[in-house]
Amino acid sequence: MREESAQLKDGLKEVLERLADKQIEASARHQEQLGQHLSSSLREPLQSIVESLQSYGKVQNEQVSHALQDQMTSFADSGNAATAFPIFSTFWSSLPKAGLPRAPASSASAARSR
Repeated sequence: MREESAQLKDGLKEVLERLADKQIEASARHQEQLGQHLSSSLREPLQSIVESLQSYGKVQNEQVSHALQDQMTSFADSGNAATAFPIFSTFWSSLPKAGLPRAPASSASAARSR
């Protein structure tokens, strides 16, 4: 009887060990599949977010650049630049000679009306 109990115990132990191994393998496969599914399903939305943020940053940079240019033009055209910073007047008047773009007069008036 003891021998049969020992054999039964050893048999159950072996079955439980195999079952545990199979569950561990199945769990690992499931985790890998889940990771692949999440990766593939989130790739496109995350890429879209990245592109939107890049576009937004570019637009913001352009708007800040234009606003700064308008303010500088307005300041230079108002005569305050020559009074406050005489060297600025010399620098500003040299810009067209250097081939650098100068803001159109309509931009300066639009900046003043803001």
